[in-house]
Amino acid sequence: VIVKAVPADDMKEVARVPLEGHRGRIFLNGDHLVVVTELWDGDTVSSLAGSSVDLSGNMVKATWVDISDRNAPSVFRELYMEGRINSARQVDDTMYLVTARWMRGPAASSDSGVITGHIKSSDLDSWLPERVDLRLEAAGWTSEQAFLTSCSNVYEAANPAGTVLTSIVSLSASDPMAGPGGVGVLSPAGVVRLADDLL
Repeated sequence: VIVKAVPADDMKEVARVPLEGHRGRIFLNGDHLVVVTELWDGDTVSSLAGSSVDLSGNMVKATWVDISDRNAPSVFRELYMEGRINSARQVDDTMYLVTARWMRGPAASSDSGVITGHIKSSDLDSWLPERVDLRLEAAGWTSEQAFLTSCSNVYEAANPAGTVLTSIVSLSASDPMAGPGGVGVLSPAGVVRLADDLL
């Protein structure tokens, strides 16, 4: 909702943009607004682009809104990511989203042979979280599906303790069409480790 707040005694709604998801976080950069929400497992995905989103489980969604015309705001990008949101903040020109997702692996079994067989027969698609990036280009909406973080950017702590993939996704504040960057680390749920100069 965009509200005209001045003068205070004549406050009124100017425009409204439909957004999907829960627990929104908002970043304002000039005439671009980024709203980060969560979609829970079982929620119906209703992309404003009208595109299908082939992801599973809980998702984090970032929606870019052009508010250069406050009376007619328009969505021009939707980024869906598998996982749950742990934190979101902006530092200088970069927005950081910290997400978490249990590694997709074998179903629980007491038979180590069954688990080993499942692991050996699976590929990266079975383990790493994915993203779907929908962008409004000059010719219309485009869609790109890829891993949230590349395999080469996934790390494990010196003392392994968990099978949750915590991903730190970086988004440019000044270039709203730039692709996301990111790294991941295997950790217990909700834990992010910091060193002097490293995550």
